[in-house]
Amino acid sequence: MEFIPVTHGSEYWDKVEEYKQKLNYVVIEQAVADAWEAERRGEINTELDEIISYVKTPEGQKYMVKLAAEDGR
Repeated sequence: MEFIPVTHGSEYWDKVEEYKQKLNYVVIEQAVADAWEAERRGEINTELDEIISYVKTPEGQKYMVKLAAEDGR
């Protein structure tokens, strides 16, 4: 999976509203999410540490694209 930032100058900017109309929105059940997080907290922290370590490498840095406030809606 890959996310592509959509900014004012991108080729997809004019399609944002069209894409938003096709989205299926979901609402999280907070109690279920809290229970899931509590059960996996250690594993989550390990995974986050691995991701953070990776994006600090030259290989990981090439995948880091940042958006500024003026890039969005």
